Amino acid sequence: MNGQEIYRFATHEVPRSILKACSNAQIELDQINYFLLHQANSRIITQVAKKLNQPLSKFGVNIDEYGNTAAASEAILLAEIIQKNRIKPGEIIALSGFGGGLTTATLIIKY
Repeated sequence: MNGQEIYRFATHEVPRSILKACSNAQIELDQINYFLLHQANSRIITQVAKKLNQPLSKFGVNIDEYGNTAAASEAILLAEIIQKNRIKPGEIIALSGFGGGLTTATLIIKY
């Protein structure tokens, strides 16, 4: 699998996964306070934000600090926003990952 194929897959399927998770959770996309995505590539995160019509400020980004932390990406981002007191009780977070076998998964949680 080459980088362009992964980019196309992620920028198409991650937004779809997030929208499906919102539907399943019976919430609107705009109710999500933070989007914590797999940190494979900052361009993917930017494109997902654009496709969802959400400000990039709602997306955690730490790839420039740690690189691609694989399956730990979302958990590391969650720990960071908690430690920095950037999230308040009751706020909603979407954690979304993609990877092996071209799969995606999204989890919606209320903090």
